[in-house]
Amino acid sequence: ALSFIGIRSLSAGSTVNYFGVVKNGAASETTRDLGVLANVTWRVPGFRVTATGIQFQLDGVDVGTEVTTTMPASGTDMVAIAGIQNTSAVVHSVDVDYYSLGGGYAR
Repeated sequence: ALSFIGIRSLSAGSTVNYFGVVKNGAASETTRDLGVLANVTWRVPGFRVTATGIQFQLDGVDVGTEVTTTMPASGTDMVAIAGIQNTSAVVHSVDVDYYSLGGGYAR
């Protein structure tokens, strides 16, 4: 039951895309398919806080639609920039070459 804002890869059948995730500490979460394949191409994932929600980004470009539901009420317990949700027995991994966290979370 953590508050969470981040990006994960998730298999939706034969393709694996990046998804933005916002969770407010309850059992529910909101996900957005960012429409970008999670493949061997290096990406710079991120998000920005807007006046009404969270807008996810890949390589500095807004992708997917803004999330305005299941917003954390005050701060977050965890912010993950990249992750993998494994829904099968197949082994998956993520390579992180650079990690940086900046800016603020003010609502």
